[in-house]
Amino acid sequence: MQTNIIIALALATLAGSATILGGFLTFFIKRNSFKLLSFGLSFSAGVMLYVSFMEILPEAKASIQSNTDFSTANIAATSAFFVGIILSAFIDKFFPEHISGNEVESNPGKENSQTCVCNRKHFKGKNIKKVGIFTAIALTIHNFPEGLSVFISGVENISLGASIAVAIALHNIPEGISVALPIYMSGASKKKAMLYTAISALAEPFGALCGLMVLKFFMTDFTLGVLLAFTAGIMVYLSIDELLPTAKEYEDSHESVFGVISGMMLMAVSLSLF
Repeated sequence: MQTNIIIALALATLAGSATILGGFLTFFIKRNSFKLLSFGLSFSAGVMLYVSFMEILPEAKASIQSNTDFSTANIAATSAFFVGIILSAFIDKFFPEHISGNEVESNPGKENSQTCVCNRKHFKGKNIKKVGIFTAIALTIHNFPEGLSVFISGVENISLGASIAVAIALHNIPEGISVALPIYMSGASKKKAMLYTAISALAEPFGALCGLMVLKFFMTDFTLGVLLAFTAGIMVYLSIDELLPTAKEYEDSHESVFGVISGMMLMAVSLSLF
């Protein structure tokens, strides 16, 4: 178990580091690479949906059932799953990740060198920087339960934790881009853009450390099962409410559909190999 805890912490840290990688790639990506962004977001959604329903929930029920009967295990896991969804919705309500065009002043009549494309709208540099900062704050909050999910899953099953870490890392890359790109294109330095991205990334290992403190005092199969189901709810909400809608915004044809299917296929193959 001690080895699993160390590996799980490392997986959460690596998953968070992908956000920094995304921020770094911002300085090389073309502004109009919308197809790639759409495919990447939907690919991550496919991975997370498949893992949640085909692996995490069954494992959660099995873990809970080791201490109780089937009916109780099913009720506990299902309840924890929907609590995860409800909590994610609550976070979204009070800490919305996306800032709409109406919330940021624009000046379409005067485009200058600091004007950039974000969600296919044109904003002046000062306002697009504001979007990037708010995105960084929101993603820091959203990344906390992701770090927790990687850690909890990894403690229970290293292979499962690794699969979830890969899924989260994949969608952390475009998240890192979404933080760094607006700030950088607003005229800020690369160093400042990467600073905000790094702060957002640190939320994942912090979430894992909080998970370690919880497990230190409540390490039972029942607790692990409930937390796994709770994590599945978070991942499903993130996929349906954030990843897929954003992917649809950026697609030109059916990139999001192909991305979801590809992500599910990859996880089906990888989980069978594990």
